[in-house]
Amino acid sequence: PNASCATEWLQRSAEGGCAEAQWRLGLALRDGGSSLGRDDERAVALLGAAAKQGWAAAAMDLALAYAEGSLGLQKDESRAVELYAVAAGAGDILGVYNLGVCLLEGMGVAPDAERAALLLRTASERGVGDAA
Repeated sequence: PNASCATEWLQRSAEGGCAEAQWRLGLALRDGGSSLGRDDERAVALLGAAAKQGWAAAAMDLALAYAEGSLGLQKDESRAVELYAVAAGAGDILGVYNLGVCLLEGMGVAPDAERAALLLRTASERGVGDAA
């Protein structure tokens, strides 16, 4: 009973526009770890709604889905870059790192070595080991 009650409140909060609830419910639907089962389409919609509100973790999760072509999405590196930028702008250090890599390698965006170096240096200074 407690899990179903929690899921119900999470759904209500998500429907009410709470970005964190949208993200958490989106993850539960992505992973199939709730009584609701797996629902990629709804997971993408919820992650997208949370990302539009600037929720960094949701932007990162959705960016990775676009980068990999998972959750029923077609691979779209340009969209992934847009979402990495949202995450980076909200302070997510992995968003900073991934955006830097995309700029360095020209994945989904025109290469920009100078901006990439700045982002990767920032990521490295904040503890992302691969950024060094």
